[in-house]
Amino acid sequence: MIRFLVIFFLVSFMHLKGAELRKVEINKQILYYYFSPSNISKKGLLIFLHGAVSQYKNCKENTPVNIETLLENNMDFIASFNNAGFDLILPISYNEFNWLEDQGKQYIDTLIKINNTDQSKIFLTGFSDGGTGAYQIFYNNPQRYDGLIIFNGYPQYSNFQKTVDYQNIVEKKIIFCSQRSDKVIPYEFLLSEYRRQKMLNKETYFLLTDGHHKFNEYSKNNFKYCITLMDTIIKKSNPSVDKIWIYAPLDALQIDSNIISFYPFRKSSVKKYGMNSVEYKRADYDYFIFSKMLKKSVIQFIPVELTKADLFKNDNIEFMYLYEGKTYKIFLKNYLKINAFN
Repeated sequence: MIRFLVIFFLVSFMHLKGAELRKVEINKQILYYYFSPSNISKKGLLIFLHGAVSQYKNCKENTPVNIETLLENNMDFIASFNNAGFDLILPISYNEFNWLEDQGKQYIDTLIKINNTDQSKIFLTGFSDGGTGAYQIFYNNPQRYDGLIIFNGYPQYSNFQKTVDYQNIVEKKIIFCSQRSDKVIPYEFLLSEYRRQKMLNKETYFLLTDGHHKFNEYSKNNFKYCITLMDTIIKKSNPSVDKIWIYAPLDALQIDSNIISFYPFRKSSVKKYGMNSVEYKRADYDYFIFSKMLKKSVIQFIPVELTKADLFKNDNIEFMYLYEGKTYKIFLKNYLKINAFN
């Protein structure tokens, strides 16, 4: 046991040592960020945006905080993604150079130009305010990025979600992560937008873990699962001419057509925030019934082909699912036609 702990701390120290503090000048302002390179075959560049940006505003001096502060002491994040082949950039926000303001987006653009000289794939991630900022930056320019991981973000900040066209995202890795006991941003705020993106992008996932809006409560296994989802190769099949694939908008973790777990959508968490009752009162399928079914056997939901005209004409969409060797029919809400908030 002692030997294991010694090895663990040595590995952690190596990753701390490998994260280099760098600086960049933008509009005559010196800004700081950490860069942690991977030592194995490179898969891409991952940019992590920290939370609590209000704590970095109205500052007179820009003194860089340590990397542990940015990650809430969760150094498993760096170790996990570096070991999986990702170079990491962790910018430190300063006054208006934060992810929720335009200068922050300029900050990220500059860091990409400086550090992505080999034209690697680029992924965005972040926690809390950082997850919110990553969501906005990604959906403002989805062609530039190869994927997105949001930890406990708030897509509805400044009603930004109303500007998003989920049709622009096809065959990109989108992972929404949240924690069951998060009372700061209940997971239903992410789950609401997940429903819409999942309908059009097969490689959209929702991962719900234990925790209380704390990045340090995400485990090494949680990060490993995210990496597995990023690495998963999904067999692609082209739809018929003039049609697109539509995937079941279930509150669930789905990998390919298989349901891994269902999640409850808690009315009590979102009703007071003005969410549309159609959003939080699901009558198209029963969470409890399907959860019991899943404990007994595999459930597979089959995607359907629709023209774009038919997609936005139908309030409900007919899906087929396979269970215990039989095929069943179910009508699910078309969330692309529903405004989540009144």
